[in-house]
Amino acid sequence: QNGMRRCIHAGSWANVYRYDDPTDACGGNTGAVVVKAISEQYPDDSSIERLRKEREISTRLSTLCRAVRAPLANACRKEMITDNQGGVLNNQSFICFEWLPGITLREWIQSQ
Repeated sequence: QNGMRRCIHAGSWANVYRYDDPTDACGGNTGAVVVKAISEQYPDDSSIERLRKEREISTRLSTLCRAVRAPLANACRKEMITDNQGGVLNNQSFICFEWLPGITLREWIQSQ
C-alpha cells in the first residue's frame, strides 16, 4: 500500500508528485517515487508526445550519466498511485521515477 501524495511542482503542462512507497512496490529503492503527470485530464497530442520524449531521453541519458535516473519501467501502474483520499490519477498520462533526496537540477545549475 502506497502512502500519501504530495505535489512538489505544479507546472504549466505537468505536475510532479512525490509518493511514499514504503515497500518499494513501484520498483524504486528509496521508499518513495516521483510521478510526473500531465495536468490535463484530456491532454492534446503534443503534451503526450512531450512526456513520451522525456521518458525516452531520460532512459537514454541514464546509460551515459549516473546522475540521471531512468524511468521505472511500467512498475508504477495507475492503481498503485493513489492520493491521500484513495483516488487514482484519473486518466492522466504519467511517468514514474525513483525519488532521490537532494537538490534539484535547477538548484545545482544555479550554484555553478
